[in-house]
Amino acid sequence: MVETKRVLILGAGFAGLAAALELETLGIPTLLVERSNEVAGLSRTFNLAGLKFELGPHIYFDKDPEVTGFWRKLIGDKLKTFQRNNRIFYNGKYIKSPLSLSDTFFKLGPLSVGRILWSYAKSYWTHRKIESAEDWVKSNFGFELFNRFFKVYNEKIWGIPCSEMAADWAGNRIRSSLTKMIYKSVTRDHNFIIKTFDFPTGGSETLYKKQVSQIEASKHVKLELNCETSNITSMESGYEVTLGSPSRKETFSHIISTIHLDSLVNIFSDSSPFDKRKVQEAISNLKYRNLILVNFVLNRNQVQNFKEHWIDIHDPKIKALRVTNFGNHELGLVDGERCGICVEFNCWDNDELWNLSEKAMTELALSELKIMGLLTSDSVVASSVIRIPKAYPVYFKEYQNYLNTVFEELDKLKGIILAGRNSLYKWNNMHHSVKTGLLAARNVAGANHDLKAVKGLIAIGKDSD
Repeated sequence: MVETKRVLILGAGFAGLAAALELETLGIPTLLVERSNEVAGLSRTFNLAGLKFELGPHIYFDKDPEVTGFWRKLIGDKLKTFQRNNRIFYNGKYIKSPLSLSDTFFKLGPLSVGRILWSYAKSYWTHRKIESAEDWVKSNFGFELFNRFFKVYNEKIWGIPCSEMAADWAGNRIRSSLTKMIYKSVTRDHNFIIKTFDFPTGGSETLYKKQVSQIEASKHVKLELNCETSNITSMESGYEVTLGSPSRKETFSHIISTIHLDSLVNIFSDSSPFDKRKVQEAISNLKYRNLILVNFVLNRNQVQNFKEHWIDIHDPKIKALRVTNFGNHELGLVDGERCGICVEFNCWDNDELWNLSEKAMTELALSELKIMGLLTSDSVVASSVIRIPKAYPVYFKEYQNYLNTVFEELDKLKGIILAGRNSLYKWNNMHHSVKTGLLAARNVAGANHDLKAVKGLIAIGKDSD
């Protein structure tokens, strides 16, 4: 029996790291375990041919002063502020993002802009029953904007028709009418449009290495990498957990989980006080998109027409979802002669993309960069292909029903706290994950925060990590 508080944190991503540091502040003994040999999850920095890359174009932006303060307390003035610069690639053309009225008018032409405005006017007077993301967007923005921008990009992300996406996805990510969007975009209202973002000098690893160093110096928290959790057994008070190799058993009063729901549920013993088979069946109906990152080190003089941090690709002729030029971040991630380019693809397990060879993926990414007019040649200094399974939870129509079943059963387990993207099945950005980690630690200490309710204030173009 566990007579005092002792916490096990599963997963050393941004949520797990934040929870560990908060528990250190609270003076609660904690073991943070990570099954891989490195921390930070989807927020890692990695090296290729001497240059640093990120797993995506991460930006550090939040209206929650606690999260911003958490980051700045860790690394101070190493968290630099930069002017955001990105575009949309659509129908073979580049359109400014945030929207510029004159640029949009020029690139799309008066006829297309007229159709967009007329479509919007019709949607304003037409009552539409909202049952999907498609319904929500058409109702708020009209058919033309939906068909030109939202449909292509979001179906690349999710791999399902917009008519099968949950309406709450669109409602949470796009929070304004077309009139307000255009006005705020043209006036560049900072409270609506992200004009600047923060990023650590040297990449995200500057931030998470500082967290690791503080944990290593901690009196109360221990970090263990390459540590597999193989069994959790409920006791009268707390949990007995089998850890590591060779395996050992330890007891904990609380477990904060930031790992995938199926991984968590599968390691509970069959005698646990919840319907394990029911939960496993519900989880089997949840869907995830995989992420493929094709990374290139290129000579800077062969990269053209790419002054942005990233480009969102709404063009249906291009399979890639987004392209990032780390050579334009000026964040200590590049050198003077070379730059790092990353091309992102989303896919399912059974998609052709997921099963392509590294050579084929590299050739595809290069060909699309050339089609977009970003490369003068396909000569490559170095390249790599990184495949990340189950990177993004999918907000399909019925997902909440299955998720409610999982949460209702897991709520029967006293002292089990779900935090972060994977355990909450939420498309959390980094700052959301940090927030849930902090609140999870405080719940251990006796607070009663609802982590499922944590969601950021999304601005247009915000979704970039």
